[in-house]
Amino acid sequence: MRGSAVAEWVAYAIVAAIAGHFVTLFPTPIDRALPFVIVLMCVCGYVAERFPALFQIAVLLLFVPAIFLADEHTRLLAYGVIAAGTFAFAVAVAPNTLRGWLTFTVVGVLLLRWIPFSQVVVWREVVVLVGAIAVALAAQARLPAPHLLAVALATPIFPARMLLFPFFVAVVLLIPVPRIATAGAFAVAACFARYSIAVLCVVVIIALISRPGLLHAIAIALFALWPWSGIVARGFPAILFAEPAFANSVPVWMAAGRGQSLSIDVPPDTHAVTITASASNATALKPGRVVGWVDGKPIRIGEIADFGFMRREHFFASRNRPPRTPLADVHEYGASAWLHTAGRIRVSHPMNSLRFTAAADLPPGTRLQIEAVEFE
Repeated sequence: MRGSAVAEWVAYAIVAAIAGHFVTLFPTPIDRALPFVIVLMCVCGYVAERFPALFQIAVLLLFVPAIFLADEHTRLLAYGVIAAGTFAFAVAVAPNTLRGWLTFTVVGVLLLRWIPFSQVVVWREVVVLVGAIAVALAAQARLPAPHLLAVALATPIFPARMLLFPFFVAVVLLIPVPRIATAGAFAVAACFARYSIAVLCVVVIIALISRPGLLHAIAIALFALWPWSGIVARGFPAILFAEPAFANSVPVWMAAGRGQSLSIDVPPDTHAVTITASASNATALKPGRVVGWVDGKPIRIGEIADFGFMRREHFFASRNRPPRTPLADVHEYGASAWLHTAGRIRVSHPMNSLRFTAAADLPPGTRLQIEAVEFE
């Protein structure tokens, strides 16, 4: 009986994946990975053992956005919701066995970290996958799969030493100390650590104290954003406070090095100006560091950040944190997705011109960048 189920699922996965390859009309890496996603969903259906027809219908639902939804964000979010719903349902109905948890862990890691294929560093990702399995074994399958995946999702692959993070979590789970006490220690560390390390501390806390309920539901909701999993790993919750550029935003793209000044004319009757600003080559600057001034008002790291510090190659080594109000500008897809961390600064009652001055003590090569202005 089991052998016939294997044959059925293999045949269904092959046919559906081929159809997914030919039905894709859009060029994003997520659309091109549709056959891969279909295979992973079929694996979930097989491991669940129950309700095979529902899983097969869920696979077919992936074709709906691929054919009918032209808007990119809507289409990719639809893929995310369908895949996350399938994964969550499979976790809920599957037999509670170690084999099942390990399979779901592998499927989740592949979905969250192996798209886009062109950006995968295979040997590093294999180490992360083995680390996620180590966490599952250390937890003795007591943790829900989404929380195991949180560890894998947040693991930096640059620099290479950070590939040990999942194994570190596995060791922490095995320490014979009350988990609430260990979680409290990591909470204190997160308050004083730089942003990139604080993210890892929070993930350890989730792994230590996770229980079915609200936290589990939140994990599933975030899992639905796998088409932008890099944002979930490095830009959450900053993305929730991001603001889009207004329609009247005027691109400026001016940069000032140490001690340099720039001016922008302000139209008459303007009562406020919103500036979109960032820094370049500034990942080593800590929050609170003055990068420059606008009309005498200091511009600090924390209000702005290095525009690309959330790229996975730079994230862990960076001392920056997301701006209080970042620009809602997401680049790339999947595990490579990153939030353009320009900050939005409002200046009330400006003069006839705005004068920007970069701090005279900036490191060589670091620049204050004025990307756009909005006049009100």
